[in-house]
Amino acid sequence: MLPSEIEPSPLGRLRALVIEVLWFSDRSVKQKLFARAKQAKRPLVVVAVPSHRAVEHPERLEPFASLEREHGDVVDQLLVVDEGKKEGMWRDPVTDLADALWPDDSKAAYGAARGAFVVQGFRPLAVVAGSRSKDALGLALREALARVVPGMPRPQASTTPKGKPAAKRRPAATTVQDEAPPRPTADEEAEDPLAPALAVLGLSGHVTRAQAKKTWRELLVQYHPDKVAHLAPEFRALAETKTRALNEAWATLEPALPDD
Repeated sequence: MLPSEIEPSPLGRLRALVIEVLWFSDRSVKQKLFARAKQAKRPLVVVAVPSHRAVEHPERLEPFASLEREHGDVVDQLLVVDEGKKEGMWRDPVTDLADALWPDDSKAAYGAARGAFVVQGFRPLAVVAGSRSKDALGLALREALARVVPGMPRPQASTTPKGKPAAKRRPAATTVQDEAPPRPTADEEAEDPLAPALAVLGLSGHVTRAQAKKTWRELLVQYHPDKVAHLAPEFRALAETKTRALNEAWATLEPALPDD
């Protein structure tokens, strides 16, 4: 199908097929995603788009639209969109693919599923950690791609996409060519007692109470038992377990996280 052709979108109306899009509500989304990763003849950026960013035209979202305009001739992008529908609430195809690409590195797989990653011919090339603004994600993606795409220029390290001075930060991306960072020791992990609760919400690093609360509420809506009341008992049990874990995590985080 040519990029100028269009096909119906599960969210309504039509979308242009410039950046490829898959949908959680599609029963065969996992098979399609794995097939695309295996067939990729050039670097393919895979990103899971959460339900709060689901729109009729996800390929217009930033930073993906800008990345397509600037480097679409050498890089492909695939957005896997969670529309927040009950048909897709038990599917997590991006996590399944990340686990398959990094079978012996759960940390890399988790980071890839929660952020973005680059794959070619079912070979992982780079991971970009999640929990970023769209500008920071765009910069991190460009930095990662510059490492693995021959001839692709590195972005200006001194400025963000908006031209503001970049704050000092930890390296944005890791690649298979880089030496893997050392895993934290048990003592280091003990220094952050909130890490397990943050992980339940899919968060990591420094977040505010408002950010965590927003994520907690979105996940509660997504996994509420009422959404699966019409399904088999095991689905309701899973939803209740997930909801209980979310509430316990928020109870831990609410009094401990800083205000905005």
